[in-house]
Amino acid sequence: MLSRKLRKLRRDPKLFFKDMYFKHSTKLKRFIPKKQNSQNQFTIVIAVYNVDKYLDEFFKSIVKQRLSFKKNIQIICVDDGSVDASATIIKKWQKKYPNNIHYYYKENGGQASARNLGLEYVKTEWVTFIDPDDFIDIGYFFELDRFVSENDKLVLVGIPLVFYFEDKKIFKDTHPLRYRFAKGNKIVSAKELDSFIQLSASTALFKSKLLKHTRFNEQLKPSFEDAKFVTDYLIDNRHNGNVGFIANISYFYRKREDGSSTLDGAWANKNLFLGVLENGCLAMLKSAKSNFGFVPSYLQRSALYHVYWYFGRIINNPNALSHLSDTEREKFVELLHQIFKYIDKLTIEKFNLAGAWFYHKVGFLGLFKQAEPSYQIVYIKKYDLSKEQVLLSFFSTAETAYSFLLDEKDTLPTFVKSIDYTLLNEQFTTEYRVWLDVRDIRKLAVKINNKLAKISFQGKFYSNIVLDIVKRFYQNKSTRKENTWIFLDRDNQADDNAEHLYRYVMLNHPEHEIYFALNHDAKDWDRLQKEGFNLLEFKSKQFESKLKRCDKIISSHVDGYITHYFGNDRLLDKDFVFLQHGVTKDDMSPWLNTKENITLFVTATTDEYRSISENGSPYRFTKKETQFLGFPRYDKLLSNNVEQSKNVLVMPTWRQNILGDSVSGSARSYNEAFMNTTYARAWHDFLNSEQVRKLTLDGYRFIFAPHPNIQTYLDVFTVPEYVDVWRYSDGNIQELFQQALMMITDYSSVAFDMAYLNKQTLYYQFDEKEVFYGSHTYRKGYFEYDIHGFGPVARTTDELYNRLDELLVIQQGKIASLYLERIQATFVTRDQDNCQRVYEAIISLDNPESHIDREIVFDFLQSAYRAENWPLVVSRAEKALLLEPQNKSVRKILREAIVALGNLTQLDPLLESDNTMLPEKALMLAVRLSLISDWQGLIHTLNEGDFIDEQSLVLLLRAYAELKQGRNAQKIADKLAIMVSQNKKYWLDAWVAKANSNWIEITSLLAKPMEDTNTVDLLMYCPELLLARAYTEIGSYVQANNCLIDFEKHTRNFVPARIEIAHLAYVRKNYVKCVQQLERCFNSEWRYLPPNSLKEYTLALIHLDKVEKVDLIMQSELSEYFKYHPLFSAEYLDFLILREQWEMIVTYATKLSKKAQQILAYPILLAHFRMGNISYAYQNHLKPTLLLPYEYWCLVVEIAALSKDFKLAQHYYQEMNNLYPEYVTEERLHYFSTLLNH
Repeated sequence: MLSRKLRKLRRDPKLFFKDMYFKHSTKLKRFIPKKQNSQNQFTIVIAVYNVDKYLDEFFKSIVKQRLSFKKNIQIICVDDGSVDASATIIKKWQKKYPNNIHYYYKENGGQASARNLGLEYVKTEWVTFIDPDDFIDIGYFFELDRFVSENDKLVLVGIPLVFYFEDKKIFKDTHPLRYRFAKGNKIVSAKELDSFIQLSASTALFKSKLLKHTRFNEQLKPSFEDAKFVTDYLIDNRHNGNVGFIANISYFYRKREDGSSTLDGAWANKNLFLGVLENGCLAMLKSAKSNFGFVPSYLQRSALYHVYWYFGRIINNPNALSHLSDTEREKFVELLHQIFKYIDKLTIEKFNLAGAWFYHKVGFLGLFKQAEPSYQIVYIKKYDLSKEQVLLSFFSTAETAYSFLLDEKDTLPTFVKSIDYTLLNEQFTTEYRVWLDVRDIRKLAVKINNKLAKISFQGKFYSNIVLDIVKRFYQNKSTRKENTWIFLDRDNQADDNAEHLYRYVMLNHPEHEIYFALNHDAKDWDRLQKEGFNLLEFKSKQFESKLKRCDKIISSHVDGYITHYFGNDRLLDKDFVFLQHGVTKDDMSPWLNTKENITLFVTATTDEYRSISENGSPYRFTKKETQFLGFPRYDKLLSNNVEQSKNVLVMPTWRQNILGDSVSGSARSYNEAFMNTTYARAWHDFLNSEQVRKLTLDGYRFIFAPHPNIQTYLDVFTVPEYVDVWRYSDGNIQELFQQALMMITDYSSVAFDMAYLNKQTLYYQFDEKEVFYGSHTYRKGYFEYDIHGFGPVARTTDELYNRLDELLVIQQGKIASLYLERIQATFVTRDQDNCQRVYEAIISLDNPESHIDREIVFDFLQSAYRAENWPLVVSRAEKALLLEPQNKSVRKILREAIVALGNLTQLDPLLESDNTMLPEKALMLAVRLSLISDWQGLIHTLNEGDFIDEQSLVLLLRAYAELKQGRNAQKIADKLAIMVSQNKKYWLDAWVAKANSNWIEITSLLAKPMEDTNTVDLLMYCPELLLARAYTEIGSYVQANNCLIDFEKHTRNFVPARIEIAHLAYVRKNYVKCVQQLERCFNSEWRYLPPNSLKEYTLALIHLDKVEKVDLIMQSELSEYFKYHPLFSAEYLDFLILREQWEMIVTYATKLSKKAQQILAYPILLAHFRMGNISYAYQNHLKPTLLLPYEYWCLVVEIAALSKDFKLAQHYYQEMNNLYPEYVTEERLHYFSTLLNH
């Protein structure tokens, strides 16, 4: 007792002292004096049914209250048809307090009906419903009286519930709703309860006059009747006042020793899954919606709080609903869907009660709301110090693209496992468990669906985490002090995989310090000691010392007395090698998934290995932990096999529900009623049957060898004398298999040992449904006995005897070819190297590994591709091409991603690669040319080859359309029309219309919703971008912008889209946005911009007065693009004029065509004039015409005058005034008069 308390103190000091307080506070409060006077009167209504054991304690806790019982408290006892001494005890107390205790009897109808009857007799202002098997602290009503007196607007008071565990006499303040009292007394408006939910009528105080017609629903059994009553009351009184929560009293809820509390037996009741949800949760939500037009958050939380408990039991466990019919199961799921229609997404995300894990929230959102959480959490689960690998875990319902950023670089995992969680046949959520190699890595961040996830480690959240924090935590926690290995089969028995592997290591690798743990009184101790085993007595001080300091624990069993020997997590950092006791053929994931310290999980068949390690299986173990190595004991099994034998082994396994509880180690308490179980009767009847007796007369020897957990009951089994009994203390179990002809079992995995020897098994499964639906530790797994079994299956006694006669009398024990084929399919290879393989796997646990899994590389590439996360696609495709340089599919995906990103620098290496075939190079080059709008070059590239694929033809169509070659565009469209869907035909016609600049027709063709399209097609045909251009051309800028928004919903950072966005911005004179968009294209490599985009970019820079960038462009070879664009040149020269960059104007003019020079005569002539080149200007000026501006006329007049050609100057002046009389002013007349008369 003392050691248990000390362990508890070390493990959780806060809980230790809190429990101690609750245990002793009730005793101390007895000495507090009573209060005699009170303003308030209280009634307790109790429903009594067969609780005579608890009634005295209940009454004592009420009568001894600090508040005067006689003056202030009434008890209404409604006997709901009890058949024990409850009535007698009540009447005994009633005799003492006739004015306070009132007794009423009724026929049994349930707690709700009893409480409803009691309510009819309530006369006080306040009423509560304390259960008669519970009790309250001595100041309960005293403090309630004071609380309600000080707060006159209260309609309800909530009271803290503390668990009292009857068997251990301990108190635990661990109720999930205890947070309501964490900050002392609290008053909340009944309209704004939010997280302050109240579901128990027992721990609530009600104002009697406000109950009106509120009553307990008598159909709500076995739960939620309280919650429905409380919420009905609160809905009715939403506008009548406040709800109080009092912190300084306690209601003690008894957890009965026999497990008979109302909640303990509820799961077996069908109504919990049907009526409770329909008439309780759903009715409550509908009532609120009807009354208020919405469901208040506290009622949503109330429903969530209730249904959360279901999911802890039923997820991945259809057996929990085995008592429901198919129709009932369907209705149960439908009710859940209806309930969640009333629960908001935000309520689910914020809910943190009832043991609510984040994975529940992800599942609820995915299954019931078709949504993902607004944030994601990634949990750090383990750190492998030897290999420097970290294990991460996270949950998602939808298809998920995730990226692990190690020092900001996308890194593929070493191992990945997805575990499906289901609600019957519906997907609830998926857990991803990922091992990352983090050697020499500083920081870790994780992106899920392109959003940075929270990383959870030791109760803290990180957006990115320094891995040294994780590593140091595990280093500090590590108890590995010695490089020693401890082997163990069972504490009381050896002769299993651990013994066989120990022997191999002892004989072949003596350099290791190894120990074998066993009880000193075990029958194998002396045998192993003589053989030279280095034995440790299990539970001895030496054993515990070695266990604390060892490096590896190697065992055929993974029970808690081994994995958690010290009762805490002290051993979890050890390498735990699970050799297994038998092949895991059934689903044992609920149990094995709790053994997260398994470092190496040894399997013996390929089917078993896949069922544990592959994606979709319910096990949490990845291919890092799980290895297909074979059982060490199989090495010796093939030796000395006897093929001619008449021994029949009868080896049934055990059942969890027929044995006592685990006591110590592998020992269990004794079940006195064992022989009354179906299991005991079935095997007893078989062994004592006439058929077995007759077969023994024919020379067959039946050997009964029950499971070790059953051997305790051999003394009461009455095995007949013609059946031999084999105990594990009798000798080597392998000899038993080697000398046997066949086996009869139910579900035991020892059938695999027989199969390894090519020997058959007869399966007797009289309780199949019970075993796989709750009476044992496992559920039905991948192994179907009728399909994979190593012999026939019998489910009745008649079938058993018939099959036995067939096998032994008719076939004389010869195995049928069908079962031999199954055996060979199960054990593809049978050798004697199992020990060696397991040993090498153990050694490799300490070695760093460089592991590249092709499947992971390609799966992650496909995941990024489906999510259209193009940067990830590029990164992962490049990794895939390192493994398979010629993979056409990968190269195609990479090409699509590069196109989507518009990153020509990533496309160029593919074009230059020797691994790229010529047709592929041509297509890549065409794609590249399309991105820079070199349509003529694209046509030339594709027309050289015979390209008939859709992508090539679409590129040609777009090229002809951009070059306004309508006839050629139509020809290509006709070719494509016979190979594409109707939607795409509209797109083809739209591109032909583009070739003819028919913008209205484009808007007509493309304005319809683009349904059933994928992103790859949208990137290929660009219908949204084409429609945006059409709207821009006709001046419908808002519609154009909407098209671009639609495009960016599925693809961002696509170069053609950025160009279209920039064009629209330029047209709308949003020059800042135009520049920003174009600078994001091609990483500001201007040379890749299409000429028109380059023009708009440069002009936008001019408008923004970005001098340096304009100069860089115009001084480069890119300026060649502009010499045939006079409108651009005009704006550019105006820009230079403003800056008085005369030499630059003159230089630029030399690059212009003659026609452009004529159009731009004024700025060019002005530059020469300002540079002092008067003579050059005079000799080379153009005769002014109407096409030239007024400023040009003025300039040539001035140049002629300065050149002393006054006649010409006078001529130009007079003609200028005749053409532009509106410009004639007194100031100008004076200037020119002075100039011409000089």
